[in-house]
Amino acid sequence: MKVAVIGTGYVGLVSGTCLAQMGHTVSCVDNDRQKVTQLRRGEVPIYEPGLAPWIAAHTATGRLRFGTDTAAAVADADVVLIAVGTPARADDGHADLGAVFTAVQSVAKAMRCFTVIAIKSTVPVGTGDKVEQQVREARLDANFAVVSNPEFLQEGSAIADFMRPDRIIVGSNEPRGAEAMCRLYAPLVGAGHRLVQMNRRGAELTKYAANALLATKITFINEIADLCERTGINVSDVAHGIGLDARIGAQFLRAGPGYGGSCFPKDTQALIRTAQEYGARQHLVETVVQVNERRKRDMGQKVLQALAPTRGKTVAVLGLAFKANTNDVRDSPAISVIRMLQDQGVTVRVSDPQALKFTQAVVPGAQAVMDPYEAAAGADALVIMTDWPQFRELNLARIKAQMRGALLIDLRNLLDVRKLEAAGFRHMGIGRPARLQPRSTGRASTYRYFGKTVLITGGAGFLGSHLAARLVAEGSTVYCLDNLSTGRRQNLLALLSAGRVRLIEHDLLQPLPDLPRFDAIYNLACPASPVHYQADPVATLRVCSEGVLRILDLATRDRADVFHASTSEVYGDPDVHPQPESYRGSVTTVGPRSCYDEGKRYAEALMSDYCRQNRLRLRMVRIFNTYGPHMHEHDGRVISNFVIQALQGRPITIYGNGSQTRSFCYVDDLIEGFMALMAAGDEAAGPMNLGNPAEITIAALAKKIIALAGSDSQIEYRPLPTDDPRRRRPDLARATAVLGWAPRIELQDGLVATLDYFRRVLGDAASASALVSTILPKTTDVRFARSSVPAETQALRTPGPDVVALG
Repeated sequence: MKVAVIGTGYVGLVSGTCLAQMGHTVSCVDNDRQKVTQLRRGEVPIYEPGLAPWIAAHTATGRLRFGTDTAAAVADADVVLIAVGTPARADDGHADLGAVFTAVQSVAKAMRCFTVIAIKSTVPVGTGDKVEQQVREARLDANFAVVSNPEFLQEGSAIADFMRPDRIIVGSNEPRGAEAMCRLYAPLVGAGHRLVQMNRRGAELTKYAANALLATKITFINEIADLCERTGINVSDVAHGIGLDARIGAQFLRAGPGYGGSCFPKDTQALIRTAQEYGARQHLVETVVQVNERRKRDMGQKVLQALAPTRGKTVAVLGLAFKANTNDVRDSPAISVIRMLQDQGVTVRVSDPQALKFTQAVVPGAQAVMDPYEAAAGADALVIMTDWPQFRELNLARIKAQMRGALLIDLRNLLDVRKLEAAGFRHMGIGRPARLQPRSTGRASTYRYFGKTVLITGGAGFLGSHLAARLVAEGSTVYCLDNLSTGRRQNLLALLSAGRVRLIEHDLLQPLPDLPRFDAIYNLACPASPVHYQADPVATLRVCSEGVLRILDLATRDRADVFHASTSEVYGDPDVHPQPESYRGSVTTVGPRSCYDEGKRYAEALMSDYCRQNRLRLRMVRIFNTYGPHMHEHDGRVISNFVIQALQGRPITIYGNGSQTRSFCYVDDLIEGFMALMAAGDEAAGPMNLGNPAEITIAALAKKIIALAGSDSQIEYRPLPTDDPRRRRPDLARATAVLGWAPRIELQDGLVATLDYFRRVLGDAASASALVSTILPKTTDVRFARSSVPAETQALRTPGPDVVALG
């Protein structure tokens, strides 16, 4: 038969080439002259395995031709395939049929004999009716039939899908059209492949329904993967088990970062819009679309949490195409993840065997590198986004040796976990246990984070919010209990919005509400800065006594593991320097700091005796000065004070002569220590110092912050408060020996990240103040004192479903 194919995009080029392979004479037409010229020279604009050799072979024999003259191609054609694009319209998601109708007008004018117009493009229900009407209006004498012949080609395996199809769908409202299509596909039917006939509208809907169902399967297994991560199960086992059911099938049950490409995103949207027009909403498909979009964002957040802190980091991303064996980057999950990394200041290198030429178009600023080993050189992390077979065969030892870091995030579950661990990678995948522990000490871990339900008291605070993010990344289900006196909801905003934690607003001085069963409880509840714990010293003491006892009773009920955050304040103004855990300290019982210092000493004793008596597993940390994002800007601690003053150009206030020393540990290092301590065996029992041994004088710290902030602030000296320690530095011998832990982040790098955070806080405050002044009456008294604007504005809103007000 003589066939004309209108459109040499993915579907048209593959279909025309395969029909030529079947013995038909095919003319492919496109209005893009440059593309036609390339095709005539044998240059194939898309990547599809096996396609280029077939094009070369059949153009050489004359069985396959390329041109721009629609009239010449259609004049003597038996069948005309319309294979032009039907992208989603930007304004409403409907399929844009402009190219289809333009092609039909050209075909109608060129027909000379009975012609079958077969719509290969994916089009909404009723499009064939409109096409038929257009042809009749254009040519009263036209002798034709309009059929729907949807394609079911997967990028990367399109030739096999066309030549060995599961089914061929022909939708026709008259016998002549169906008969012609049966002759067209006779070689495939003769080889045993099934041709299914139905009416035209049925064929149109079949294509959309098929893609929507496949998209649903992908989205379903991705959500099951999330559950697997929280329950310590490997999603591959679950997918294999359900895929063996003949009613379900194994295809499209591979967990990953979400679907993309040219078909599923636009076809699900088009189906939704069509159904709305007919008053038959597709609620399931609407949810699938929403979940898939959230999936891409969640994958970006997953990478960012594992990578944190992000400043100055470099990430190698392997894969830009939405799937292997294609160069199609449309709606690729890799684009979403890369953009999120770039938004957080991460330098991104991209490697892809076929799609690199699109890098600057879709992710400007990312560096395109063909060789994955070159992309990984000096990188802090490696992220696999596309399931190219080449990536499965990477030499892991070689690539690890070239990286600066040891983090590998496999969002396709492409690599063998045992090989990753043998190569020394910290790793995480999709729906399977991660290994993100710090340096191994050779000791067997007695703790697993995956699948645990965890309570963090003080979970909306500075440290609690960072710990919550890390535990979520490790696969725990996290509840944060906080009275929001110093903690803030916006510290957890990203996790709350993604549904990854629940915030329970409650005061530990009140009886606990009904709570679920917990596997572990991290007790961080207590104001930690002088301005806060001295505001109500009796309440501070009660939190360290009554509050701790309530937590211990809850742990006994659940037989939960207990993690207690103590403080270097138990050493007071030390006579021994640096301070080992064996040092008993020099603390006054009656001074202004005693409510916190003695409260924490009592809490250590209560925790230790109670857990021994009730046989609870206890890990206890003594925290030295910590800093970083989520600090309260008015908490009175030295770094937050200096940073705010420097950014606002106010005098830097130093209490004393500035010669007193402190050692400062960045929050991410501390959280790594928390994780290592909770995972350690019995040798970690008892208090454990965590901090940074690098000392700096307060005066030197002030000068460093002024310089990093580019501030013109001057230093003002004020009297030293009562009982303020002269020096503070941890002895980390025990943490190093037992946990293999030591801080990694230099003070300057941590300060830069902290400055960036407070710049955003102050910027948000200024913007919100300006906004409120324009929308509230002039008589309204609006103050943004002692907290950032997001905390203040929270009070103006009704708590969402992620906040549970109890007690």
